[in-house]
Amino acid sequence: MARIGVIIPVYNVEPYLKSCIDSIVNQTFQDFELLLIDDGSTDGSGTVCDMYAQKDERIRVFHQKHLGVSAGRNKGLEENRCEYIAFIDGDDYVDRRYLEVLYQMMIRYDGDMVISGATDVWQGKKANREKEEERHRPERAEVISRQEAYRRMFLCIGTSVTLWANLYRERVLRKIRFPVGEIHEETKV
Repeated sequence: MARIGVIIPVYNVEPYLKSCIDSIVNQTFQDFELLLIDDGSTDGSGTVCDMYAQKDERIRVFHQKHLGVSAGRNKGLEENRCEYIAFIDGDDYVDRRYLEVLYQMMIRYDGDMVISGATDVWQGKKANREKEEERHRPERAEVISRQEAYRRMFLCIGTSVTLWANLYRERVLRKIRFPVGEIHEETKV
């Protein structure tokens, strides 16, 4: 059994999907399982998912009728077999050390959740890698209590409330399901 389950809900993101999947497949941390949840895509996204699954045994694909990103994430949670969970959106990509750094922080501090940074990259632009590497260095990690994390999230004090920029211990999400039909995407503070 892999250590980290990476859940990617996929819906009509064909132009971005290969970049997203490649960023996971090429991680420095290789002990993961990638769950691609095709949420009824009408473009070639489902075919791209199947193609990757045929080439890499760490990838499992699930096709379902279009119910929205919440239903895709819920399906990923139902199918997850790993101790840790990361969510990534199908139109995003991550640094090659993403899983390694989050996992190291989780183990080092025995956390239930590790919150990472994110960088907005607009189509046709490139991220300033040096600036971002400095901003997201593991040495800058801060350990806070559950109460402090909630306080910062509710007061919007430098703590991300996005789902896709974090690593979670599976037991934290075991009884949580996302409300199907509600849309609340791309929120960052």
